[in-house]
Amino acid sequence: MDYSAAQVICFSGAMLGNITNVLPMVKKVNKIQVLVPVISYCVATFIAIKLSMGIEVAVLRRMLGCMLFALAIYFVLFNGKIKIKPSMRNAVIAGALSGIGGGLFAITGPPMAVYYLSALEDKYEYMATIQTYFFLTSGCTLILKLVTGTFGYFSPIWAVYLVLGVV
Repeated sequence: MDYSAAQVICFSGAMLGNITNVLPMVKKVNKIQVLVPVISYCVATFIAIKLSMGIEVAVLRRMLGCMLFALAIYFVLFNGKIKIKPSMRNAVIAGALSGIGGGLFAITGPPMAVYYLSALEDKYEYMATIQTYFFLTSGCTLILKLVTGTFGYFSPIWAVYLVLGVV
């Protein structure tokens, strides 16, 4: 199996896991806190995917290292010390950072976890909202990668892979 097919299976499998987690607590989803970051994510991911096609792998590796280093510093030194207000601006910023990380490195969680942990008080609202966010952004990424040709080509056999990933 090639890498492109593996991506399709991973995205579809992730979406299944996300929706399975959301369904029991769908009433707890904070729709406003999902909608704004998802839109921001989709725009940023599209830009990051297009840009990544022209960046050398060595440069991407350095960028990934810098991103992981910055995340490590945040979680070691500042975790719990910074409170992010739940505003439209911060939702857009968190979604965009998540989209850039997703489009370049398939790492979407940390910016949204930091934002949602500050913005949402109830743990069930947090879980329902972030799982819904991941479901929607996985679908967005899957569609964008298919549309931009990042998967290389689309084969009818991928429909089988999608079903296998969901089942």
